[in-house]
Parts: sequence; structure tokens; C-alpha cells
Amino acid sequence: MMLRFPSGYRSPMHTHSSNYHAVIVEGHSMHRLEGEDEATSEVHGPESYWMQPADQIHDEATPGDGPVTIFVHFEGRSTSCQSSDATRI
Repeated sequence: MMLRFPSGYRSPMHTHSSNYHAVIVEGHSMHRLEGEDEATSEVHGPESYWMQPADQIHDEATPGDGPVTIFVHFEGRSTSCQSSDATRI
């Protein structure tokens, strides 16, 4: 699926029930795992790839330089839950 987030977007910390693979198509994004310091987190640009394991708490943010488009492929059926409801593994 293709996801598009506006400039300045920030998701809440959350998990997914399936592994996923992501590639930034356009724009810039910061993908951060729970416990990582935002000040030292790397901002990724076009063609950047990451694999997100199921049930690992993370968030997504776009810097203020414009929207981001990300291609995401889930390995199976997936649901999401915000970290307040997330199970730590």
C-alpha cells in the first residue's frame, strides 16, 4: 500500500500485528523505535528501506520540509494498536 503523510505529521507510538517492509518513495521521514531519542534519530529520504518487526513499538514523523510518500508491504493481515494498549515483548 502507498501511504502519504503531510508535512509535520507525527503518529502516536503504536504496534502492528504483522511484520512490514517500507520504502520512502518521496519526501523525508523519521522512523523511531520506543526508547530512541528523537534528537538523535536519523531522518531518511527517498529509497530508504526498513523492516519493522511485528509487535515492536514505534512511531513515524515527517519533518517540516514537505509531505512524505511511503510504500509499505505487510507480510500478512495486520492490525494496529496505540502503545498505551500495546503488549511489550
